[in-house]
Amino acid sequence: MESLSLIDAVKPDVVASRQQQTQNNQKPQVGKTEPPNSNGDQPMHSYRWEEETGVEIPASKSTKGGTEVPCNKDVTSLDWYCDGTLLATGSYDGYARIWTTAGRLASTLGQHKGPTVALKWNKNGNYILSAGFDKTTIIWDASTSQCTQQFAFHSAPALDVDWQSNVSFASCSTDQCIHVCKLGSDKPTKSFQGHTVTIF
Repeated sequence: MESLSLIDAVKPDVVASRQQQTQNNQKPQVGKTEPPNSNGDQPMHSYRWEEETGVEIPASKSTKGGTEVPCNKDVTSLDWYCDGTLLATGSYDGYARIWTTAGRLASTLGQHKGPTVALKWNKNGNYILSAGFDKTTIIWDASTSQCTQQFAFHSAPALDVDWQSNVSFASCSTDQCIHVCKLGSDKPTKSFQGHTVTIF
């Protein structure tokens, strides 16, 4: 069976359908295989999110407002909006994306200079927090898809983030530090050191 896609996380019934088709030696009707790309990556797939919408997002690109955004890297993290109507994903290509439950790309957030390895919506749903291998964490305005503030306090890749309130959060890194930060502040409100191994 081919590797699971984002649709498998959003619509688990698709997994059962694929398994049934595989058992019956039928070719799945949800996608097509493309040839390997020029950088040597494995073949990418294109999936039809919803047959009734006819929306197909090629594995080689996503678009927002007609602008192509590369999406040929693995999804590394995901988090649902509080009411379950939107799904935010972080990718190895450094982009975060917001998807509708119908599988349409609603927004693309691009500021990290390396893989985006963690992201979370705040409880109000107006901000998304992300952590990247570029040693930074970013608070995004979810309504405009713009970077509200980027925090560059870690000396190594940031690995995880979690909200403390709707405007403050904690982040951890391979630098063995935890920083508590607040929107609008230019330095951590608190830092924890003393771990002797990487904090995940």
